[in-house]
Amino acid sequence: MQYSDKLAELRNLAGRYAEGERLEAFVAEHTERGMSLLEMHPNPGSLFERVSFMSEDTWAKLKKVLAEYGGLANCPEPQRVFLVGLVIHIMIGVEVLEKKYQHPEAGRLVPDI
Repeated sequence: MQYSDKLAELRNLAGRYAEGERLEAFVAEHTERGMSLLEMHPNPGSLFERVSFMSEDTWAKLKKVLAEYGGLANCPEPQRVFLVGLVIHIMIGVEVLEKKYQHPEAGRLVPDI
């Protein structure tokens, strides 16, 4: 997560919470939450169902932010960091669905930011 090109934009959007000395804590927190998601949903069907729900819910929230602030980068920092965290958790679930379970529909679950 700390060095992933896929997550570079999200780390940038998280701002000061994912910079310098705080980066390690940011990575640890979201890795732990992502791993918790995997522990609660240890099979492909359950994981896909949960990530699908999270994706739809997060996309609904993101649409409101995009409409109100003109983009995630323009929204207030606490809300932006919260939404970035949700997208990271979704991406962790999608990575496991794609790489471990070769789930054919996993890629469609990542919300566009």
